[in-house]
Amino acid sequence: MQKIWILISLLILCADPASAAIYRCSSNGKTIYSDRPCSNNREKMSVVDTSPAPSPSRDQSAPSPAKNSAQLTHLRFRYEIADNEVRQKEKDIDETIALTSELEKAHQEKIAALNSELKRIYRNSSYGKYRAHQVKQKIQTENIRFANRMAIARNRLNSLYEDLGRLKDDRYRLQQAIRQTE
Repeated sequence: MQKIWILISLLILCADPASAAIYRCSSNGKTIYSDRPCSNNREKMSVVDTSPAPSPSRDQSAPSPAKNSAQLTHLRFRYEIADNEVRQKEKDIDETIALTSELEKAHQEKIAALNSELKRIYRNSSYGKYRAHQVKQKIQTENIRFANRMAIARNRLNSLYEDLGRLKDDRYRLQQAIRQTE
């Protein structure tokens, strides 16, 4: 249903403004609006002109205070959105950095545990070489997993930093537009 209203709104906005007139007709106490003149059986007809106001000449290029105020409000609203997006990206970066350091700490603890197990195996010859080989493979596998996770985290951070830079540029441009409009 929302898509239908969006489509209707777009069609109304794209309509030819030169021929834009709305006719209001009253019949039996009901008011009907149409883009065509009322037929003969209607009681009353009035025309509401919706054509745009003539554009100002080159001598009158200064925008009206009402238009300036509306534009300023719109720019400030867009600035608030951009500022919120910047803060959210900064929060995402901080969370990713915290997760990366937690991941690194967990990896170091896991490797330390595996190394202590390996030392215990070497001290106790009854475990044999096969068990030592298994622990070494676990250490190697864990190092590979950690390297992959860290690469993913670095890629995410790079992407977040790129997005943050773009958002800060947008916010700066909006701030400059607000200053020019004020």
